[in-house]
This record gives sequence, structure tokens and C-alpha cells, in this order.
Amino acid sequence: MGGERVQGMARSLEAALRASHLEAEVTVALDYQGMIQSLERGEALAAWGPPLVCAWAEAFGGRGLVRSVRQGFGTYRAAVVARRGEGVDLTSPGLRAAWVDRDSMAGYVLPQAMLRERGLRPSRHFAEAKFLESYEATLQAVLDRKADLTSVWASPAHASPPRDGVQQLAGPRASELEIIAYSRECPNDGVVAGPGLASEQQVALQCALLALERTVPGQQLIQEVFGAERLEESPPGSYRQLHETVFKALTG
Repeated sequence: MGGERVQGMARSLEAALRASHLEAEVTVALDYQGMIQSLERGEALAAWGPPLVCAWAEAFGGRGLVRSVRQGFGTYRAAVVARRGEGVDLTSPGLRAAWVDRDSMAGYVLPQAMLRERGLRPSRHFAEAKFLESYEATLQAVLDRKADLTSVWASPAHASPPRDGVQQLAGPRASELEIIAYSRECPNDGVVAGPGLASEQQVALQCALLALERTVPGQQLIQEVFGAERLEESPPGSYRQLHETVFKALTG
């Protein structure tokens, strides 16, 4: 999103928390691994991060406070995508895969875990696996026959109507693609407390974040900073349950 924009988002969030009478300092981590390490060391007391960060944080004694809601849902899935009508099967040997990056849940981690659940070793299953850093690039690789499959985000199974990233990202060429498999569901990104944040501080931070939608400026901040419709309380342990999925994927 660009460093200047992210720094501006941090300042906006910090100002909103301080307006709720919290002594807050919001900084930007260089990467997700740095975010996890800051939580483990107690250098950061809470973090807004993707499910991957929240899963590791809860596994090490943290607690999910709130999660983002988009298109009415607090969860999503990965949808494995191939060229339409070519009979590509996720479990077939010798496939070429295009992934976003190793930290992307829908673009890498969830489909890796799905393969493990089917008894396959992702690191040995594919003839080729490349990381292209964006959903658009991975879909283009499939359309250009430089890869056999990729993976994008999709709405949860009970969504009506269902939504996925193919239509949004592939545009007029979406009809050339089809979804051949779905992963299990995953919580959206959220704000997670690290193990060093006292319980009363966790409650105060959670209440301040949930209260944002009660005012017009707060609603605007949720949209601009979190890119969400609203925030909701994270179901207890939901990210910790995801940790098993993450572990399966990352040890594949």
C-alpha cells in the first residue's frame, strides 16, 4: 500500500484509541515475522495482522480481540482455480502451481493445508511452485498457461450469493477459469492481544475498537484503516484453532 499510506493509517488508529482514553502508540512492523516476534518479546502488546499472525499469537498465549467483517462475514475460504474445462485435479501429480506468497492464507497457506489433509506433501506434490506476489499475477499465469492452478479468496460456504476473487481479479477473462476445490474456512484479519497485555487492558482495547462503529468518524476509520464494513468480537480460540492448519501447511 506504500509506506506513507500505512504510516498515515497508524497515526489515524493511534488518534482514535487515544480519543477513547487509551495510552496507545501505534507503529508499523517491517513484516509479519517481525510482528510475531514483537508480540512474543513483549515489545508490542497488541497487533492488527492477518490470520497467520493472529494464529501464532494465540498459540503462544495471546488472545484475539476483534476481527474484520467484509461483505457481511468474518471468515473466508481459499478457492483453488484452474483453466475451465481442462479437467485439472488438485491431487493430480506433476502440476505447476502459482502462489501469492508464503504468508498469504488464501493464496498459499490454506490450499497447502488442504493438500496435507488429503494425505499429500505439498513440497513434493507439485512439479513446479512459484510465488508471484499478487493474486492478479497468479491468475494471469494460469490464463497464460504458465501454471496449471492457483488459489484466491472466496466467501464462506453459507454465503448467498457466493463470492470469490476470480470475477474481481480476472475481469472479462473470468469465464476462462473455474474453481476446482475449496479449503476450510479461516477467520479474517484481526486485532490480537499479545501475552504481555493484562486482561483489563485487553477488555479496554476491545471495547474501544468495537465502539468505533457508533460514530461516523469511527465508521470512516474502520473503512479506511481496516478496509472493513465493521469490526466484531473474535470468537474465543478461533485463531488458536487455525494454528493447527497453519502448522500443517508450513511443515508440508
